[in-house]
Amino acid sequence: MRTQKILTAAIVAAACFIGLIVTMGGRFAYFVDVPSLMVVLVFPFLYQSALYGFGGVARAFRAPGDPDATAAELRASVAFFRSYGRATWLFALFASISATIAMLGDIANPATWGPYLAVVLLCLLYAAMLNLLLSLPYAAHAARRLAEFPDDARAPHTADAACGR
Repeated sequence: MRTQKILTAAIVAAACFIGLIVTMGGRFAYFVDVPSLMVVLVFPFLYQSALYGFGGVARAFRAPGDPDATAAELRASVAFFRSYGRATWLFALFASISATIAMLGDIANPATWGPYLAVVLLCLLYAAMLNLLLSLPYAAHAARRLAEFPDDARAPHTADAACGR
C-alpha cells in the first residue's frame, strides 16, 4: 500500500511525458538514444553503488515501503535519493557539455549539429524524467514516513547538533 503512492507518482509523471509527446505530434523514436540513456541511467547508479554499496542501494529502495523501517533507515533513504537525483543531473550535464564541445569541434559541418544537440537535450530530458519517476517520489515518501516518527527519533545527528545545524 505504501509503495502504491510511489508508483502512482511515477505513473502520473510518465503519463504527462507521453501526453506531451502525443500533443506535440512527436514520434517516440525521437526520444530514444541508447548512449544518452546509459549516461543518465547506468552511470549515476554505478556511482551511487560505489558510494553506498549495493546493499545500501537496496536498503534505500526498500525503506520507504517497509512498515518496519527505522528513522535511521528512512534518513539514509532520503539522503540516498537526494544524492542520486544530484548525481543524475551532474552526469546529464557532463554528457551535455561533452556533446556541446564535440559539436563546436565540428562546427564547420552543420550536418552534425542536429545529432549533437539531440544528445544535449535528451540527456537533460532523461535526467528530469528519472528524477520525476524515481528520485523525487522515493525521497518524498521516505521523508513523509520519517515525519511520522516522534521528534526524538528524528533528532539530528550529534555532529549536526554540535555544529548548530
